Amino acid sequence: MPTVPRVEQRVEERPAPTPNLPSGDTPEISGIGQPEKTAFNMEGVNKVVDALIQKEIERVDEAVGLDNDLKMSLVTDAIEESAKRHRGRDAGLALDESRKNFPEAAEKIRKESVKTRGQEDRFNRSLARNTLKLETNIGSHVSREHDSYVETSYTAFKLQAIDEAGKNRELLESTIKELEERARRHGELNGKPEEWIQLEIKSNTSTMVLGA
Repeated sequence: MPTVPRVEQRVEERPAPTPNLPSGDTPEISGIGQPEKTAFNMEGVNKVVDALIQKEIERVDEAVGLDNDLKMSLVTDAIEESAKRHRGRDAGLALDESRKNFPEAAEKIRKESVKTRGQEDRFNRSLARNTLKLETNIGSHVSREHDSYVETSYTAFKLQAIDEAGKNRELLESTIKELEERARRHGELNGKPEEWIQLEIKSNTSTMVLGA
């Protein structure tokens, strides 16, 4: 019987085809690729988070500033009210008292309530406002009390001198001279014009002469 020749089948091994990708960067999946080209931009994320945190800090600082403003206002009013107990010739003690107590109270609030630079800036502005308020109000109180005391004292002395001169005519001449000096001194110390001084001297003299 005839022999059939064997045919050997050969399978040629070829590499698997690669996908037809456009030239450029290698695709990056799950962090595969160059480190500087990762899927998440952490620098951008950090900037967003920092901005949010900064906004929250500013919100809290503003609220703390308002709270401290209220505390400073209440403390200022309390110190002012207490200091104004000093009246008349002792009114000057009001300024001494307020200048002693206010810094101590303000420093206590600072230590207890101020924690950040923003809160410190707001507190310093509040401190400046309340210091000016207290100094102005106490200064006005002292001035009014001293004015009242000076005028009351001068008037009381003048009326007493005139009354005594009316009872004892021998005192008339010396009293007229003394009241003239007192009127001039009083006017100069208290910023009164020369016209007031002259009218005061004339009024005192007329009262004594007519009453003698």
